[in-house]
Amino acid sequence: MIAIPHQLAPVLNGIPGWVLFLAVLALSLVLIFAGPAIVKVIAFLVAGLVGASIGAMLAPEYLSAGWQVLGLALGFVIGGLLGVLLVSVGIGLLVGYAAYLVASPYVQSSTLALFVGVAFFILGVVLSDRILTLVTAFAGGLLLFSLLRYAGLGPLVSTVLAAVVTFARVWVQYAGGRSVTQPTASSVGGQRRDRR
Repeated sequence: MIAIPHQLAPVLNGIPGWVLFLAVLALSLVLIFAGPAIVKVIAFLVAGLVGASIGAMLAPEYLSAGWQVLGLALGFVIGGLLGVLLVSVGIGLLVGYAAYLVASPYVQSSTLALFVGVAFFILGVVLSDRILTLVTAFAGGLLLFSLLRYAGLGPLVSTVLAAVVTFARVWVQYAGGRSVTQPTASSVGGQRRDRR
């Protein structure tokens, strides 16, 4: 059974149960099928708002007062782009630190374990989109499982349904979504030759 925290009970008291059910269902499906995009949009907006406030605060000190809007806009864009970059760096840090923790008991030198951690940090940054896809799909699947259990379905049926939806997303991302097109001789170089 899903327990609503007592702080949210007064806010959610007047909302019908089916509305909450549909909202959580939509949230779980959005996490499964569009999780990385949602995470990056949220990171862009939050870091962009911080950057905008910093830019609006610093613009009058270095420019005239009329240029505060420019500082606000530039701060928002620069902060938002840094926020999206920090998502990848954060994933890399988590992967690198986990690799360091796993490697340190098995190697004699802490320097070698550090090198393993740095290598996996770089790998985590490079593969951050794929890792984020798996993590958000898994989180959405867990939310869907909890929702199906709340709806009264058994544990086996809930597990199978949540797993099928989650694996469908992963399959579409990694196996089904690929369409390999081979370049033709006429498209190489961007020019098409007419035969006569």
